[in-house]
Amino acid sequence: RILGLKKVFPKYPFGIKSNKDNWAVKGIYIEIDDKELLTILGHNGAGKSTLIGVLTGILASTEGTAKFKNLDINEDIEEIR
Repeated sequence: RILGLKKVFPKYPFGIKSNKDNWAVKGIYIEIDDKELLTILGHNGAGKSTLIGVLTGILASTEGTAKFKNLDINEDIEEIR
């Protein structure tokens, strides 16, 4: 289950928000049942690789979370791996 997952690459450091910030993933909500297959399609720059990076713990999410077997990717990523 993916709950409101967002990833922003800021233009400026120290949390300074700008209209030039690059939104790679904008609030995704998905629920995938057991034995269900999910395919992620999109054009170049759509955020597919960023989404996978956040789900695998390579990148930290800006907001939101995902749960796998009741484990949270923000808190239990080592156990999920």
